[in-house]
Amino acid sequence: TLAREVAEGRVTLERKVYIAFTVYEEIGHGGSGLWNLPVEDMLAVDMGCVGSDLTCRETQVSICAKDAAGPYDWDFTNELIERSRRLGLDYTVDVYPRYSSDTAPALKAGLEARFALCGPGVFASHSYERTHVKGLMNTWSWMWPARREQSVNSYAGACGKLRAPMFFHAERPGEATSHLHFPGDML
Repeated sequence: TLAREVAEGRVTLERKVYIAFTVYEEIGHGGSGLWNLPVEDMLAVDMGCVGSDLTCRETQVSICAKDAAGPYDWDFTNELIERSRRLGLDYTVDVYPRYSSDTAPALKAGLEARFALCGPGVFASHSYERTHVKGLMNTWSWMWPARREQSVNSYAGACGKLRAPMFFHAERPGEATSHLHFPGDML
């Protein structure tokens, strides 16, 4: 996945990126321990909700404009939408009135950054969760368009093992780095 791609030199990042895998989403702690990271953007990559009152399907990457905690950053969300259009990805924009991501606790804890949320469409959250490989590939291609030919199994396998990765961009675009930084208290 991303960490392996960077470590093996196949992907060069435009700026410093922190990756955190949170494990307290269900009880509301989420990204609250990350409040002091020196970041400008916080992107939560979680599941895109699928339901009768939502527009997302399992085959899409979902961009969340607003959830139960409030709206996501307008400019950052529109950057995600524009990137999806530019790449020709199957995407949708939704509002999740009964869900909130790990970004809300980080915001409440005092992290001053732009927040956004995206992820593959997933049906039956907290049950027998179901998605489609097209949804996974739309999400993968959105995050790393240069690796669109990457094996489906590589990304799908990682998604099945890890929950709610969050990416933090510490510097402005154009300040290239090939290093990932993991917050010490999150390992």
